Amino acid sequence: MIDQIERHDVVNSLLLAGVLLLFGYGIISGVGMLRATADEGLVDAVKRTTTTTAPDGTTLPTTTTIADGLRPASGIILRVANATSTGGIAQAATDKLSADGYSMLPPKTAGSLHEQTEVWYVDGFEGEASRLATKLELSPDNVALVPAQPDFDVDEAHLVLVLGADWTQTGSG
Repeated sequence: MIDQIERHDVVNSLLLAGVLLLFGYGIISGVGMLRATADEGLVDAVKRTTTTTAPDGTTLPTTTTIADGLRPASGIILRVANATSTGGIAQAATDKLSADGYSMLPPKTAGSLHEQTEVWYVDGFEGEASRLATKLELSPDNVALVPAQPDFDVDEAHLVLVLGADWTQTGSG
């Protein structure tokens, strides 16, 4: 009878050890899969807290869950600049983008004329600039870092929409 109890204890111990090993392997594999998914950019949502300073100086903290991992329009300060000889288009674009939720700075007039409409971005906002360019039906080639010395004040803008001769009310020509 003692032999049966000892064998029973050994079998139970082996089963318990096997279950614990499988459980541990499952946890390690799951963590590895989650890490690989995050590293590959396959995470569906990102929770991000942003602080935006409005032109009047007020600070607005916002926590948002973002499906594509990019900041929402409300967390982006945007300026529109008219680089054409057509008056009023920068204000019209500013009004439209404000209605889309962007935090708008007053429009500017560029110091030189541009043939093509461009979206400029400050470091860290390339994805948001690409999203805006896509929304406006602009080529990805028209997205670039803000030049070192632009010919108008960019101020604290994260993105700048520079309207060129190809601009129409719905986007580029």
